[in-house]
Amino acid sequence: CSHCDKAFRRNSHLKNHMITHTGEKHYQCSCCDRAFANKQDLVKHHKSHTGEKPFICNMCGKAFSEKSYLKSHLRTHTRKKHSDEKLYQSSQYGKAMSGKKTLLKQFRPHD
Repeated sequence: CSHCDKAFRRNSHLKNHMITHTGEKHYQCSCCDRAFANKQDLVKHHKSHTGEKPFICNMCGKAFSEKSYLKSHLRTHTRKKHSDEKLYQSSQYGKAMSGKKTLLKQFRPHD
């Protein structure tokens, strides 16, 4: 790239990158005034108009427009951080904590 010295293996990647410098937005939404630099962003945006949510959580049934949104949501079912459940028990202090890091802090020498 002549603007920032980034290197690309493919000319098509360089061409896509150049849009970050020029600000060109060739992909216009047919439903509103928004425009996008790449087609993928337009397709993603268009789902906000159609209400299309093809990605369904198999644990709770919640629907999402993007696979990445579903993947992020799935963490709420697997990470106990979002739960009031206390998973780690300190044998030294008898306290229950929700995170391993919190428990490990208890074992550091106190000043």
